[in-house]
Amino acid sequence: MLPFWFRGWKSDESIGNHGSSFLYYLGWLWDGGWYGDIATVGYPSELPRDPITGSVLQNNWEFLPAYPMLGRLIMQASGLPWEVVGVSLSLGLGLTALLLLAKLLPEVAPDLCRRRPKAPYLAVTGLAFFPSAGVFSLAYAESMAIVLILLSLRFIHRRAYMSALIPVILLGFTRPIALPIAAVVVWHAVVRIQESASQMAPKVPVRDLFLMSLLTLASAVSGLVWPAICGMVTGVADGYFLTQSAWRAGQSSSMPFAGWTTPFEPLAVGVVLMILILVFAGTWFFTPSAAELGDELRSWGLAYIVFMLAATSMNTAVFRYALPSLVLPIAMMKWVKTRVAFVTMSIVLLVSQGSWIVLITTIGRLPP
Repeated sequence: MLPFWFRGWKSDESIGNHGSSFLYYLGWLWDGGWYGDIATVGYPSELPRDPITGSVLQNNWEFLPAYPMLGRLIMQASGLPWEVVGVSLSLGLGLTALLLLAKLLPEVAPDLCRRRPKAPYLAVTGLAFFPSAGVFSLAYAESMAIVLILLSLRFIHRRAYMSALIPVILLGFTRPIALPIAAVVVWHAVVRIQESASQMAPKVPVRDLFLMSLLTLASAVSGLVWPAICGMVTGVADGYFLTQSAWRAGQSSSMPFAGWTTPFEPLAVGVVLMILILVFAGTWFFTPSAAELGDELRSWGLAYIVFMLAATSMNTAVFRYALPSLVLPIAMMKWVKTRVAFVTMSIVLLVSQGSWIVLITTIGRLPP
């Protein structure tokens, strides 16, 4: 938060153009302004269009409702403005995410934590000091999404599939990233069935097979519910995707991997970059280092990285997109084995975080 505070203190006006105070700066900055608008006025019944071209303009339908609607409930109950509620909500949920990660790792990676008892603390440090973790100080939905991801993984690991439905469905209304959970459930089911077939574990009950199928289906269709709601309310069937295209200079958001290829000239540069990332992530999945993280956490990491490449664009927000992968911040700290290494890595990450914040708030004021 300190780099954001410094930038807000030095600025005569907020980047969000809503005021110059510190809380306004944090609460209305970039996407926080859209979330704040949703929390106060909701969603438009008609999509705004350019009067000349007829193209759909940027509007509130781009942003999912769970986070701003929770903020609205708190605002109505407390009488506090969005900048106070949004920032406090993100900070509180960010702290909750760190606590949940510290609790999750010993459950999903018991061998790692027995061998390295400080592994949960290293993981928490990696997530808190990750370069884009500064969004925990903004009125962004990332902290809520990470809480729901961690709850989903914990319930799946515990085989509490009915309980996992709740955070998975909520994740589908928080950030459009619930689809990789389906891959986690499938891998979890494959491991259970293989263990049962090899008589390493009891036979998988039919009830569990049904609930895993239901959870997979819920994760898979989660990305379709909000576009369907947008279409019903606005009367434009593809209104959500047209809205997304407004953020991508007309590029169709329905084309997988297009966001990582079209920005590059020649095109081969983007294709090669994607292939390198996919090969690295796929190879990492089968390494002993990844296996130490447990089936749920490592399958989420791989599925999310593939999903991120397919669904996002190569822009300044890519570091924020990387934050929910969880395995990236954890991997940064796994090699730390001495106090000197811990302090060194912590300083490197904090400097990187501060540099990222200064970069996006000074050079062209690029959105994170």
